[in-house]
Amino acid sequence: MQERRRVLNIVRLRYLPSTEIQSSTEIMYLPTLDLDTQQVIPIPGMVPYAHSESSELNITNGHPGNQDDSEDENLFGIKKTTYWEIYGVKRFQYSGKRKFTPLLYQSFDGRMVVTNDVFGLTISQFERIYKACLERRKTKEQWILNLRYHDKSSNEYLEYLENCTDCITGHLLCFETNPREKCLYEHLVQIVGTEINIRKRQRLFIIENRLFNSSCFRNRTQISSGSLAEGLDLPGSDMDVMYVLHDIEITQNEKNIKNPKRRSNFVTCVMEIDIDHPWFAILRPVAAHNEVSLREQCGRCPLGTCTGTQFYLPVKLFLDLVKQEYSIIDTCEHGPCISDQDQTIDIAFCMRKELDIDTFQLPKLYYCFSLCLDKLMSWVNTCYCPNYFIPEHNMFIGKINQSNKNILLGVLESIKFGGIDGLITSLFPSDNSRLASANSESQSVMLDFLFYRITRLPYDSCWTTRTERTKSLLKSESSTFINNVCTYHYARASKIFAQLLPSPSAICNTYNIRKCYHKLLQNGTKSDAVSGWLLYASFYYVTGQFNVSLRLPDYVLSRCLPDMMQKDDDKCEVHRNCYRQNIHSTMNLNDRMKIATIGNVEYIPNSSSIPEELKLEVETQILTLQPVVMSNCLNVLCYHHLGDIYNRQKSLRDLYLTVTHRYSISQRCISASITVLGVCYEISGDKDLAYRCYEEALRNGCHIFISAEKRKSKLEGN
Repeated sequence: MQERRRVLNIVRLRYLPSTEIQSSTEIMYLPTLDLDTQQVIPIPGMVPYAHSESSELNITNGHPGNQDDSEDENLFGIKKTTYWEIYGVKRFQYSGKRKFTPLLYQSFDGRMVVTNDVFGLTISQFERIYKACLERRKTKEQWILNLRYHDKSSNEYLEYLENCTDCITGHLLCFETNPREKCLYEHLVQIVGTEINIRKRQRLFIIENRLFNSSCFRNRTQISSGSLAEGLDLPGSDMDVMYVLHDIEITQNEKNIKNPKRRSNFVTCVMEIDIDHPWFAILRPVAAHNEVSLREQCGRCPLGTCTGTQFYLPVKLFLDLVKQEYSIIDTCEHGPCISDQDQTIDIAFCMRKELDIDTFQLPKLYYCFSLCLDKLMSWVNTCYCPNYFIPEHNMFIGKINQSNKNILLGVLESIKFGGIDGLITSLFPSDNSRLASANSESQSVMLDFLFYRITRLPYDSCWTTRTERTKSLLKSESSTFINNVCTYHYARASKIFAQLLPSPSAICNTYNIRKCYHKLLQNGTKSDAVSGWLLYASFYYVTGQFNVSLRLPDYVLSRCLPDMMQKDDDKCEVHRNCYRQNIHSTMNLNDRMKIATIGNVEYIPNSSSIPEELKLEVETQILTLQPVVMSNCLNVLCYHHLGDIYNRQKSLRDLYLTVTHRYSISQRCISASITVLGVCYEISGDKDLAYRCYEEALRNGCHIFISAEKRKSKLEGN
């Protein structure tokens, strides 16, 4: 009977209720024990037991004890083995209290089952909080973006837009409840492009400004402005460029000038209102350049005859200096600005006085906007809008009259009183059919044309600084398009650097210099399809490898086909259509330039890569030639040195036809092309035809090539 009681005690121990197991303990498995024989009895199954102090169980005479005090070594070394350890489940500390402990056991089908799962409840709570956070983030998305990317034209924000997969979808979802606004949004996207297109245009102008401002023009800073620089490439948009002069200090009160700066090439001026022309300001110098007498600088009186007491900066002399700096462009005066003949490029110099930033706070700007809107409505009502520079000129002539002014007035009033809703109702009162329009051409192609249009960086002697800036931009810019733009500028810089190296025909020329030539010229081939290869041909000609040089002009002539677009003639619709046909959407900008565009060949002053026969042309200026002209010229020179008279005359005939028929030759390259033709005639021994060419080059009007006069005088002397 006593033995049965002992066994029952053991059974009671085996079925210890799980409710007595505390949450802060670990689960251990305890085998049954015969108390009389002190032997462990193997009973099938494991018994859960709570034990929190030790991972080993020591038993002596029915009581836990020390292993060192026992003589039976078989009673020790029994270790707990849990399901957590068997299945590699991590144990998480839980500092709180719970009624039931989580249990892990294996079901009949072999799966593991967790009961009393407090972690499942925690995960559900986390999911609820996470979803609520996403909703808050979605409602305040624009606020978060403004906080993260305060500069929307930055490289970081452009990278965000390119990596964002739901930007356009998110914008469209905002208009799901208002189909009319959605239709207007889609219509505006067709006109100005998506946000990423706008940001790329802005970034393109920023890159151009940074490269220009890294050049030697330290006395001024270029700032692209206007709607085009803001990313809105609208029909008829011109390119506005401002230059902030650093060598002129402007003030409105002469008393504020305490110590006028006397350094070289610096002048301090007082801004005054012109009484006769209230829309204009006049500048009165108070400290002249190099401390020269202001009276001597007066532009209204002959030198030495001025008796006035106040002197003002003459506009004409200033504009003449600007024209000289931009002689590469066929310029004309456009009010106080300098423009090209097509008036697609306006160059305006901004002489400004520093203002407090508080002047440009949002409430004041909105007030100014309302005043401007009222002024515009008054002009529309009278059908008269004065030109800012020429007030007598009505800018509404042929556009707004008494018969159609009410339509525009209605639109302006809807903007003033109704905002966007009033504008939509006024423009599209009944349906959205007027919003539908033909799909505009690919935004990427329009972006290419914009790049060809604005990339007009002038040559200067600080190409090292500009190249270093280009390398830095190549590493920092993440946008593929902007990176390709930087690659183009680096390729152009490589072509310039190759011409600054020592002459490849010099006796002391080393292997390293030749290696530099090849590296730079290979980089130069990435700017377009042909110009880089012609510089390579010039290199082989200068080094005396005439047969090798002949291969490259033949390749260039095979690429100069009528369906190729010239980068300086991107406004031609025929060339634009050819460009669209020669490219496809998977090409990047650099691939498109090498496949579908051709560029002029430029030899810088004192170029080391130009043929010896044309050294006179680059003594003081840049020689710019159309690829077909330079290819035929190189053929004439190579065949002349090889003694192949037949092919020389044949190439000379091709050159004559190209120049005579003005084959793809721009206006600014005509005089130089005729001069090169005269040089080839002179080399061939026909001095009479050479003399006629030089005379014709001097009659070209604008962009006269100076070397033509020198060569003509030389023939006259002989």
